[in-house]
Amino acid sequence: MNDSDTINRSNCSESVGDPTPRVGARQPNESKQPTPDPLALLFDKAQKQLEALAALDTDKPPKDPQVPRRAAFLVLRGSLNPIHKGHIHALEVAAKAVMAQRGVPVVTAFLTPSTGNEAERSSKLGTGQVILPFAERLFLCGLACAGSDWLQVCPWGRASTSKVLGRLLTELSERLLFAGGVQWRFDGWQVRKAESS
Repeated sequence: MNDSDTINRSNCSESVGDPTPRVGARQPNESKQPTPDPLALLFDKAQKQLEALAALDTDKPPKDPQVPRRAAFLVLRGSLNPIHKGHIHALEVAAKAVMAQRGVPVVTAFLTPSTGNEAERSSKLGTGQVILPFAERLFLCGLACAGSDWLQVCPWGRASTSKVLGRLLTELSERLLFAGGVQWRFDGWQVRKAESS
């Protein structure tokens, strides 16, 4: 019997509730390694954008630190079956419009594919067209965002855009309130893809 046999057997016995210590098993007094926060990556691009905006202010007279700066984020939610250039273009146009009309920079935008049943209801399917599984649409959105410094995928698949906006607003406000040494206040905007006539 070799060491790998011992490890395999001990792992098998662990699944049936054997209380004996295992080879390589963590003892109660050993410290756990911190698990990575899955949402940290979700807001990585937003943080970099906020830090870049804050760095631009170093040439200007300091603003009142008690008054938060505003930044916006966009959410494009739908079946995204599949994601295409029109979805990305809608986000780019919306970001320019928010900046032009409100004077608020858009630091990030989230592609949010809807879950299966909702995607089936909202999608205008042609003959023979199928809804891709949620995981595949999520993956394709990730590929579309891979080279972007501001586009991201929101993996929650929530049933309501208002819930997605609310949760993203809460998470951004908690995680990036003081990004780049500046206090921020966030505005969330829903982007609707224009219907072709």
